[in-house]
Amino acid sequence: MSLKSFDKFCERMILAEPGSEKEIYDERQKQIRTRLTVEALTVFGAMSMLAVMINETAFTWCEGCFPIMVLCAALSYGWWVIRNAVKGSLFGVSGKGVKFTAILILIESPIYEILLLPDERENFSFIKNGKLTTRAVVMFSMLLMIVFAIVTLVLYSRKKRNEAADK
Repeated sequence: MSLKSFDKFCERMILAEPGSEKEIYDERQKQIRTRLTVEALTVFGAMSMLAVMINETAFTWCEGCFPIMVLCAALSYGWWVIRNAVKGSLFGVSGKGVKFTAILILIESPIYEILLLPDERENFSFIKNGKLTTRAVVMFSMLLMIVFAIVTLVLYSRKKRNEAADK
């Protein structure tokens, strides 16, 4: 029995259990994903620390710290998606977990966008008093999340198409 057929055998055995929707990764993928997750969290911490420090001391470019943190989180998620896609550890055997997360982001992000829309009484502006507004930065961050979720779904469909061509 080859290693690939043994992996398929294990996949069928695990996924055949009722209620089992776990994503299956090989050991190499687990190690790479863990390392890249720590890397993305480090990037998030460094980026948010630097951005907030610049905003609070040198050059106030945003109204508050919350939108800066949301922007850094969106950029870190993009960093994580791109790095995992390059290393080949973005998807497990079925890829359903990452696909579900991307679809969830696509559903939730427009809801946040709608909640951030201004009232009829309020004028929406990107810049107020020489600073980016909270709404503008958070809306841009949600758009980034949508873009990275679409990238994830495109990569998922490409993976499925390549698997179908291999069979």
